[in-house]
Amino acid sequence: IHRFHWLRDLASLGGTGEARARALVVAWAEAYGKWDNFAWRLSVTADRLINWLTVGPGLFTPLVGADRECVMDTIGRQLRHLQFSAAEEADPISRFRIAVAMCLGGAATDDGRRTLDAGLAMLEVESAAQILPDGGHASRSPEALAEAMLDIQTVEELLLRLGHNAPAFLTKLQPRMAAMLSFFQETDGGILPANGGGDSSNGIGQAAMRPHGNVNSKFSFARLSAYQRVQAEGLTTYLDAGPGPDRSNGVHAHAGALALTVDDGPERMITSCGSNSELDPIVREAARRTAAHSVLSLNGEDSAVFVVDPNTGVRVPDGPAQLAIRRMEEGDQYLLEGQHGGWRVRHGLIYRRRLYVAMNGGRITGEDSLSRPMSEAAASFPSGLIPFEIRFHLHPDVEVANGPDDRTVFLGLPKHQRVWRFRSETLLSVENSRYWGGEAVRKTRQLVIRGVADPG
Repeated sequence: IHRFHWLRDLASLGGTGEARARALVVAWAEAYGKWDNFAWRLSVTADRLINWLTVGPGLFTPLVGADRECVMDTIGRQLRHLQFSAAEEADPISRFRIAVAMCLGGAATDDGRRTLDAGLAMLEVESAAQILPDGGHASRSPEALAEAMLDIQTVEELLLRLGHNAPAFLTKLQPRMAAMLSFFQETDGGILPANGGGDSSNGIGQAAMRPHGNVNSKFSFARLSAYQRVQAEGLTTYLDAGPGPDRSNGVHAHAGALALTVDDGPERMITSCGSNSELDPIVREAARRTAAHSVLSLNGEDSAVFVVDPNTGVRVPDGPAQLAIRRMEEGDQYLLEGQHGGWRVRHGLIYRRRLYVAMNGGRITGEDSLSRPMSEAAASFPSGLIPFEIRFHLHPDVEVANGPDDRTVFLGLPKHQRVWRFRSETLLSVENSRYWGGEAVRKTRQLVIRGVADPG
């Protein structure tokens, strides 16, 4: 509530909605405008100011007298709070938002030049630290990239509209960010739901790309962002090709190394459970687990080890170690091969995934394996069979029908009335799942292959 993320929707209703939004801002300023330990947390204050200052002039222009004085006073207080306390914020994305709020507030207030200069200096530092040379975000979240793009565009547009000079770094950042976000755009116009972000069903990805028109990515492997993309006619396949980000950027990161995403034309088929910032913290934590992704999980354990970051106090994924990716073309198909040692310390096993994608987009063949390197002494690990599950989470729009045997199911894509046959070499079960990547939680299904690893 204190972040005011709902303010724009309320104000967009027109006369009565705008008046109600204005009244709620005044009421908040009267109740909390001088100080509140909870409401004035740095990240909350930054979000609130950004939401207030980007709704439009219709929110504040009609304010007069004591109401206007109260609101303008609390805006100044909040800006000073951000400027003097920004160094205390440990979360990089929150620091980025603090810088944006200082830029917007400094540009929009009569005596805000020092705040604006400080905000731009901070934004340049945070942009250099968080936007990778390939254009991705250091958190490895496509949604975080889209949000950063929108913030940068908002700052640049406001500066130009108010007659200020926009610094060069704002303009230089955007082309490579747009190219990377285009890489993450799935064929329905949304984005890849990964590492704490959703699928852009709220339109954030499309909004971030709108000023850039049609941007076609010239690459199929994002080396620093660590994702592979294979485009085979109308079939789009993604493979998460990286470990967790560095700990400071891993607040919402997932343990989804080598997870698979598949789209057929504009329809999503195989995905992860997704995530979004509105989820209950317990649910959002569950979405980070390896089992919430379309990949193998061993013995109920994650491929990365979640550790507590001492700076933020939040659990972040560490690893998996020894992650390697190989990509090549073999005849009429693409080959993606990846492996990691996420369970090597605990079980002495290396996980390997091979994906063969037909160039005509008509077939995907996959092979998952677990092996113990010759250098590992079996006596160093617990003996016995180790259970595993390979999960394929389906998008909620996919229809599932039983096949002729217990190893086959049919996946129906209703928009284009296409049907895929999914076949496993062993028993295949269809189970309930949840999709958290959209604006609302949706029931869905998952395909699960269970077995046991015998390290011998």
